[in-house]
Amino acid sequence: MRIGMVIFTFIISVLGSVILSCAAGGKASLNVPTKLRTGGAIHTDHLSSKSDLVNPSLPENLPQTPYATLLESVRLLKESLNFNSEGFDQTAFDSMFNDFALYFKSDDYYLKNCVYAALKRNFVYIEKIRQIVRALKSIGISDYKDTALDLLISLRDSGIYVSEVVKEDGQILNDANLGMLQQIKDVEIISGIKSALDNLLVQRNRVIELFENKIRDISGLDNVESIKDVVDLIIGKNGEIFKVIEVGNDSLLGLKDTIKDKIDDLVEQQKRKDRLNFKIKERLEEERLKKEELKK
Repeated sequence: MRIGMVIFTFIISVLGSVILSCAAGGKASLNVPTKLRTGGAIHTDHLSSKSDLVNPSLPENLPQTPYATLLESVRLLKESLNFNSEGFDQTAFDSMFNDFALYFKSDDYYLKNCVYAALKRNFVYIEKIRQIVRALKSIGISDYKDTALDLLISLRDSGIYVSEVVKEDGQILNDANLGMLQQIKDVEIISGIKSALDNLLVQRNRVIELFENKIRDISGLDNVESIKDVVDLIIGKNGEIFKVIEVGNDSLLGLKDTIKDKIDDLVEQQKRKDRLNFKIKERLEEERLKKEELKK
């Protein structure tokens, strides 16, 4: 009986030592550097949950693909066009188009929206434009009215040249053509288009800034003749705003055309590729039929 008690006490003592040893070892292991596949080491004493250990070897910010960066550039341009100024009411400004039905039809909301988008729908500046147009028309002289129209057309075109590039149902970076770019995965082509998009946004912001600065200057003029002279100067063929919108490869028009040409070339290449593949399939089918005939 005594021998049994001694053995039992010894076993309990051994088990107790093992348990204490494991517990101590578990605590110590929390401060041991843990090696990851990256080749470096991290200490895990700061981790509070299992979720902190999910994919520890992966970087937080993975590099974006060229196509993803292209989509980001498209998004920024769309965001620029769709900027909705709080409190902006389009109907309050539509009257400035009334005498220009040939260029701005009453039910053509797209062209009017391009005018508003040209100034990011900023109701302060658009109200100033409305006042300038009204002042020029109030004289009753066709030349003054033409200046008012030219101002609206300049605003319209600066909005159109950007909108036409990123319209989902347009002819350039529409959904179908974006899908084509995703499929071809040509880094050089995608990067070239992205670069043109980024330049387009830079120039668009420059045009907006120029318009805002000139509108502030014009708003301080009391004489309608002076207003006309300044408007003619900035949107005329030698005007700074006209050049940034219309003249050269780095203008809004030039960049739009550059992007369009790149997409048109891609579409044509894809069509040629499809035609070639179709011919190859036809030839293979003919050869297959001939072989079947010979077997007979």
